[in-house]
Amino acid sequence: MEDAFERRTSRAGLLKLGAAAAFVLGAGPAARAVAGNNKPAESTDAAPANGGSAHGPRYLRHATYVPLVGSTFKIHRLHARPLSVTLLSATRLPSEAGESFSLIFRGHGNAKLGQETYTLEHPRLGEFPLFLVPVGAPLKGQDFQAVVNRIPASWRPRV
Repeated sequence: MEDAFERRTSRAGLLKLGAAAAFVLGAGPAARAVAGNNKPAESTDAAPANGGSAHGPRYLRHATYVPLVGSTFKIHRLHARPLSVTLLSATRLPSEAGESFSLIFRGHGNAKLGQETYTLEHPRLGEFPLFLVPVGAPLKGQDFQAVVNRIPASWRPRV
């Protein structure tokens, strides 16, 4: 039987609830990044490529990654050498509001990373945190995905 919570909760409501929880719980780098308090090297205040004002760090904007497809990033791991990966794609995802996109990185076939937040490094972006998830079978190399959902201020709950 469907309970009252399931009947009353929409997708937009869940997104707002998740955003509120991240801010209230202080979800580390992700919450600071959404709040605009986490500035990686080569600062985050540059205007986006399409003009207008910059909202949030550069590394959380789709336009930042499009010209970097095919370039090499380093993933920093605890107690191990950095893992070099290539950015394969930067794909926009459907979104009711805000900006949503997926990044796919490929490492060598033996690249082993768990699902967690890593510090990535790129010559043009500096160092910045991203949550990565290994995806697919390592046929031509192991792929890792990051999904970014930028929620506009108008959708943020009043906390």
